[in-house]
Amino acid sequence: MDSSKPDVVTVLFNGKNFALWEFQFRLHMQGRRLFSFLDGTALPPDTDAAPKVRKDWAANNAAVMSSLLGSMEPGIALSLRGLPTAAAIWKHLADLYSKASASRKYDIEFDLAALKQGELDVSSYYQEAMTLWTEHDLITSSLVSAAASTEVLQERASSRVMHFPMNLHAEFEGIRASLLHRGISTIEAVLPELLREETRLKSQAKLDIHASDSHSAFAVNPGRPQFARTPSGEIICHFCKEPGHIQFHYKKRSTCNYCKLEGHLIANCPTLARRGRQRHGAGPSRPRGGYQARPAGGCLCYDCGSTISWAVCGGRSPPGSRCIEGGFCCGTRKRGER
Repeated sequence: MDSSKPDVVTVLFNGKNFALWEFQFRLHMQGRRLFSFLDGTALPPDTDAAPKVRKDWAANNAAVMSSLLGSMEPGIALSLRGLPTAAAIWKHLADLYSKASASRKYDIEFDLAALKQGELDVSSYYQEAMTLWTEHDLITSSLVSAAASTEVLQERASSRVMHFPMNLHAEFEGIRASLLHRGISTIEAVLPELLREETRLKSQAKLDIHASDSHSAFAVNPGRPQFARTPSGEIICHFCKEPGHIQFHYKKRSTCNYCKLEGHLIANCPTLARRGRQRHGAGPSRPRGGYQARPAGGCLCYDCGSTISWAVCGGRSPPGSRCIEGGFCCGTRKRGER
């Protein structure tokens, strides 16, 4: 036994993940050249064997038992304290929990069906899926023959190439269509392309944010942030709550903030444009205060263009005057009417 190699079993056996735990622990013991103490081929020495031989066997058996019990939950470990050898513990666990793999397989398939990218980046999403796929494959291999297992796993790998991109964000629709058209058959070939597309989308989002700063006059609401960020750093639109773009560039938004009508934005509002043309084409713009001051001491009527005295337009019209405060001397219009 090489005691310089530490125990490295990252999967803790909890009674439900036997296939994954058994696979990792088997490799761990094979790497330490102690697997014969698990499968029972390293038999206990006879009573008439040399004391050193018996001590070495007992030490190796105790080391394997310690690794076994240390890689499972305390409740399960306590239930195994009556078993004398590592091989007895290994066989007991296989007999007890390998048949429960079918129910665990159902749980994994349920988790795979519910798995979506959500707030994960592509790499984290792949790691989540890969963990479930690995355990799923191990359970399948333990339930069927080796020949059948090979065919099942090949078909399953081909299916994952199509299913994995389906649960990515909507921005990946273009790369999804491209992958389907080209018929890429392995997830290892798909992942690099998805990572490149994710990098491109993030770069484009940064450019959009920079562009929105230079168009602040057309912002939907300059006083309100147009985006938030996920824990992975991806931007989220404040309007539709979807990632990948900001509120200013939300293409589905079709309500004008000026006229409140649907079908256009304020930058293309016909009402705003029409009023702007009227303001610039009908003469001088209406000043704040209701009339246009003249150097000669008069003011300009907005309807007829005639000059009237300050006494009439100054805000206190004399009795009988048809001039009303606001710059009108014609008709009976009230202030603010056009």
